[in-house]
Amino acid sequence: MATVEGAVMPAMSRRNVLRVLGGGAMVGLAGCSRSQADPVSPTDNGSGEPGSVLQSLSFDLGDLVIGLPEDHGVSQISLVEPDGTVFASVNPDFAATTVRMAIADPEIGDTDYVHYTPGVHELVAKVGDETERQPIELLPEVSITGIRLNGGGERLLDSGKVVVQIENRGSAPTWAHDITFEEAPNWTVDTPISDFPGIPFIGGVPIESVVIPPQGRQEYVSTAAPAVFDEATSVECAGEEFVFRISVGIATGEVLSTSVRLTAEGNPGTGTTGGRFVCDSSRIEVLDG
Repeated sequence: MATVEGAVMPAMSRRNVLRVLGGGAMVGLAGCSRSQADPVSPTDNGSGEPGSVLQSLSFDLGDLVIGLPEDHGVSQISLVEPDGTVFASVNPDFAATTVRMAIADPEIGDTDYVHYTPGVHELVAKVGDETERQPIELLPEVSITGIRLNGGGERLLDSGKVVVQIENRGSAPTWAHDITFEEAPNWTVDTPISDFPGIPFIGGVPIESVVIPPQGRQEYVSTAAPAVFDEATSVECAGEEFVFRISVGIATGEVLSTSVRLTAEGNPGTGTTGGRFVCDSSRIEVLDG
């Protein structure tokens, strides 16, 4: 069956370190405090508790969107991580009824990225001399829900790539940053998962749509092409079968992995420099799950 390897968080990004240092290592706001006992999820919290200044919570890609009432009097909202450190803070304009807080931002092309620690966080709103606290659950739950061969592309061998569909049934956004292979027919693509979640080694997704929202799904195209054959092999596109593993790196540190069977069928496409080709009617099926 498909497996999820240990959810070890990647090292805290430089931006997160600066946010913690800038906001104080631990949250501690003076004044009276009001707390909501049960954590909420932005996916099911369309409206806040009666009397709460945190009227609504939702997501726009990797931003947590917080709805405030008119004349709210909120001077600061902080997101506190499960270990008590301040992840981020915003200072709403007194006339604003909506504020945004980036919690999952891959910052494409940069090793610096933003990603919360999965778990139950706390939103802390400072209203005059009072402090309102609201537990909030940020727990992505991702899985591989489909794998197919790429239908084409600008280059000849793009059809030898795979498309992986990832679904997020959790309560917070995240993203996939790498697709790798083990014992693939094209042995040159057997590589380990990248250590840099902020530089997605995937294709097929616009930069602004890399993030998988809660209760959403996304398709990613691998940058490597496992279903490519070399003329030096004995592959004739006559139904030869190859079993190998596909792994997907998630920004939380999780690695999703599953076994697939590739059946090489059809006709060899036009060869490329180096004598490589694809079988134009090949198919792939998931063996786990």
